[in-house]
Amino acid sequence: MRESSTANVKSPWRLFVGTVIVVILADVLSKMVITALLGPGSDRPSIQVLSTAIQFTYAENGGIAFGLLQGDSGIVWGLVLLATLGMMVIVWATISSATRQMGLAMGFVAGGGLANLADRIVDGQVVDFISLWRWPSFNVADACITVGVIALLVLLLRHEPA
Repeated sequence: MRESSTANVKSPWRLFVGTVIVVILADVLSKMVITALLGPGSDRPSIQVLSTAIQFTYAENGGIAFGLLQGDSGIVWGLVLLATLGMMVIVWATISSATRQMGLAMGFVAGGGLANLADRIVDGQVVDFISLWRWPSFNVADACITVGVIALLVLLLRHEPA
């Protein structure tokens, strides 16, 4: 009985860490490819994936979500660090009692956040490239954060108290 409870505790943690690593790698690789194909010096403005509904277009974003707060680097850094620290506290406080699904969802959020944080540390900005019709452009890390937050909300709303 004790072994299975130990395995259950480690399982969400391993899934969390594995997801963080996969998300960071997917984000870094996708940005490398887009920068090589569409970045500065490229004569190609975009790649149409599904007519004009979905396009890949290189864009540098020094702000936060949807390009907000462009040029306000102090505020951006403060918000990024606050969000990162908040996520670390939430993960640390809940991972031991989390389900595998929660570990996966938290991994998506943390991986996306850390990938974008790394971009800001190295380049002072992130590269956005996925454009959906009239929606502001975003990247793989942003998509993972969004999916992870929605999954966490669904899991928390479905959770029945003991």
